[in-house]
Amino acid sequence: AYVLLGSEPDLPAVDDHRSLSAARASIKGRLIASLTDGWSMKFISAVPEDAQPERFMSKITLGDWADHQDLKDSSGTGTYRNTFNWQKGQGPMVLDLGRVGDIAVVRVNGQEMPPMLIYPYAADITELLTEGVNELEVSVTNTLRNGMIGQGLFRGPRGRALSGLVGPVRLLSHKDAVKG
Repeated sequence: AYVLLGSEPDLPAVDDHRSLSAARASIKGRLIASLTDGWSMKFISAVPEDAQPERFMSKITLGDWADHQDLKDSSGTGTYRNTFNWQKGQGPMVLDLGRVGDIAVVRVNGQEMPPMLIYPYAADITELLTEGVNELEVSVTNTLRNGMIGQGLFRGPRGRALSGLVGPVRLLSHKDAVKG
């Protein structure tokens, strides 16, 4: 569900709103590629007394940081990198990040998109693509909860928060992704 606030003339028509068409495509789009392999990640901690404030991992599998021993008590930003191929004949393209904990900022070929704050974490990336190999960078920032648990500062009934780029990350083609 979407709640759009503003005066009538300022609100986009539902058919023209790019976020809504990207959300529709993330559900109904034709799968072009699943980006499951080839990821690397640089993690920068937001916890002041973290013994390892920066970490780099190559050839990683996407998933929740809380499931990995070396990141389970971490809060900060993980920047994931990968590449993929795109041909113009594949049509309009939507990037669907799947599950994300918590905020994602996407860059395609170095061009940054607005932050993705809520599900669905999907965006029309067609205008950012070039024929052939494209670079994808997704920076995910989680909450401070996991870092506070690691520092002994958080004692609550709930455990660690979902963190990182969990996925699955998919490229989808959909006729409604771009309104001409």
